[in-house]
Amino acid sequence: MVEQDLAGLTSRVSTAMIVISVVAVALRFVARKWAKVSFGWDDWFALASLPFTVAISSSFYFAINHGYATPTGDTQYYYRIIYVNELLWFTSFLLTKFSVLFFYHRVFGTKDGLKITLYVIGAITLVWWFVIFFVAVFQCHPVTGSIAAPGSKCIKPLPFFYAQTIPNIITDFAILFTPMPILAQLKLKFTKKLGLCLIFAVGYFVPIISIVRIVYFVKLAHIKGKHSAYDTALSTIWSILETAFALVGACIPTLTIIVRRSFDLVSRTYSSVRSISGSSAKKSGGFQDISDKDEHKHNISGQSVELLNRERSLTSSQEMPQKPESTYNPGVQSFHNV
Repeated sequence: MVEQDLAGLTSRVSTAMIVISVVAVALRFVARKWAKVSFGWDDWFALASLPFTVAISSSFYFAINHGYATPTGDTQYYYRIIYVNELLWFTSFLLTKFSVLFFYHRVFGTKDGLKITLYVIGAITLVWWFVIFFVAVFQCHPVTGSIAAPGSKCIKPLPFFYAQTIPNIITDFAILFTPMPILAQLKLKFTKKLGLCLIFAVGYFVPIISIVRIVYFVKLAHIKGKHSAYDTALSTIWSILETAFALVGACIPTLTIIVRRSFDLVSRTYSSVRSISGSSAKKSGGFQDISDKDEHKHNISGQSVELLNRERSLTSSQEMPQKPESTYNPGVQSFHNV
């Protein structure tokens, strides 16, 4: 049951991350169109990162079909997936980081000090990718040993894992911290400035995921044997989350126009509904007032007519000589009865 639950969880997480990543990148391009801003290198790098991010999540559908996260699963097939995913993981992060760096260059590129910082971080990231990609491809001798071939000699996985993740986390924090001093100097209201900082700080969630992934991997790297695929499944899930949220975090600062227009639309819709409701209530109240006034008028008119008739009857009786009449005269009759 536990194995099935873990495999199902991996499948659900993979599906969710694919959908979220695709939607985030699609909305990024929609936002550019709405803002009437031309597409830049930051957008193209985000788009280039998307297939690698989707491939990382999709690959585990195949692994699940071969007993992924179960003690009896095909361990060799699982390690093939891990080997390919390592190369995809490095490339996905490289492209995502470049997307963020070029976005900063587009928004804050007028400052020379910032330009130098961006170039240095970009150069470090590129060197990190080149070295780690090369080592990952040739981590075993022969190369086929990377997919758990018997009799192969491979580098130790834990030091290699540290070499992948620690520089990645450091460059993540460097990239995320870079715009903060500039945002802090903007002459805006405190609430707007705080909102901007929070938008740019969303990416801090990614290095936190990376640290959690390190904890799981270090804890599980010492476990060997037939349970290794099952025991590393949680580490795999964190890897899926890491790459997907990195790409989503790179897109969020570009989506402010969509958020703003959505809020405006909701606000206008709410105001229209309230206006229509208020008008309806006013109209119904007005009709009631008119009806009441009409009814009051009718009562007054009726009393006036009755009094007028009496007055006329009295006048007629006083002015005209009384003669026996064969017809019924209410005015006269009323006078006599008084």
